[in-house]
Amino acid sequence: MDPADEPRKTHAVARPRIGGLALFVAWLVAGLVCGQPAVLWVGGSLLFALGFCDDLVRVNSYRKLQVQVLAALLTWAMGLRLESLPTLSGAPLELPWFLSLPLTLFWLVGWTNAMNLIDGIDGLATGLVMTGMAFLTGILPQGGLLAWGVAGAAAGFFGFNFPRARMFLGDGGAYLSGYLFAAFSLTAAHGRGVPFLVTVLCVPLLDTGYAFLRRISRGHPVLRGDAEHVHHQLRALGLNGPAVTTALIGVTALSGWFAWRSVGSGGSGWPEFLTVLGLGGSGIWWLAGRQNQGGVDQNNSARPTSSSVAGSETASNSST
Repeated sequence: MDPADEPRKTHAVARPRIGGLALFVAWLVAGLVCGQPAVLWVGGSLLFALGFCDDLVRVNSYRKLQVQVLAALLTWAMGLRLESLPTLSGAPLELPWFLSLPLTLFWLVGWTNAMNLIDGIDGLATGLVMTGMAFLTGILPQGGLLAWGVAGAAAGFFGFNFPRARMFLGDGGAYLSGYLFAAFSLTAAHGRGVPFLVTVLCVPLLDTGYAFLRRISRGHPVLRGDAEHVHHQLRALGLNGPAVTTALIGVTALSGWFAWRSVGSGGSGWPEFLTVLGLGGSGIWWLAGRQNQGGVDQNNSARPTSSSVAGSETASNSST
C-alpha cells in the first residue's frame, strides 16, 4: 500500500501500488507471442523485480541504484547498446566501446528513474507510457509489435489509474516502462531512437533534469524526494489532478508529432529535439521562477484539504 502520510503525497487514503504487475504480465505475454531478445527478458525482469520489492518492503535508494546499474551493464554486455548517434548531416557517428558503455548505462539508468520520478499524480506515468510507446513504434523494427503490446497494456490499466486512481503503477511498473523505453529505442537503426525518444518524452526528461539540478544546487541528496516536480507545480497554479495529467499527456502527443515529422522527412531528429527542449525548458524555468518569487506554496497545494478529499483525485506517488 502507498501511505498518505507524507507532505509530498497528494492522495488522501492509502492505495495499492502493485499495478505494475499487470503491465509486467502483459509484457511477458506480448514477448512470448511476438518474440523478444533474451536481453530484454533479463533487464526488464530484473528491474521490475527491484521495483516490485520496493513497492512491498521499501529498498534503500543507493541499493536500488546499484541494481539499476547492474541491469544496464548486463544489457550492454548482452549486445544491446548505443553504438552510433545520428548527426545533423544525417550520417551516423559510430561510438567506440569506451563511449558506448558509459552512454548506454546513463541512457538506461536515466530513463528507468525518469519514469519513476514523473509517476506522482493519477494517470500521468501510465498515460505517458501509452502515448510514448505508440509513437515509438514508428521507428522500431518489425513495426514495434512489442511496443504496441506495452502501449495496449498501459491503455487497459489507465482506466484503473485515471481520473481517480484505484491502484498505482508503483516502482515496479515505472522501472519496467522506463527501461523498455530506453531499450526499445536502442534497437532503432543508426541511433535514431535517441533524439526520437528524448523529443517524445520531453516531459519526464526535463522534469528529471531539473529535479537533479535543483537538489544539487541546494546541497540536498539527489535521491531524496520532494514536492517540486512539474506536476506538483502545475497543481500549485490551481489546476486539478486530471487537468494536469491531460495537459502533460497533450504535451507528449504534441512533441511526438514533432518527432514523427522528423521520421517522415528523413532528418536526424536533433532540430525537433532542440525545439522541444527550448520550449519545455522555458516552461520549467517559468514555473521555477514563480516558486522562487513566492507564487507557489507547495506544502499547501500539493496535498488535498479535508474539505476537498471526497471529490478530489488521488495521486500515484512512487515519485522520488
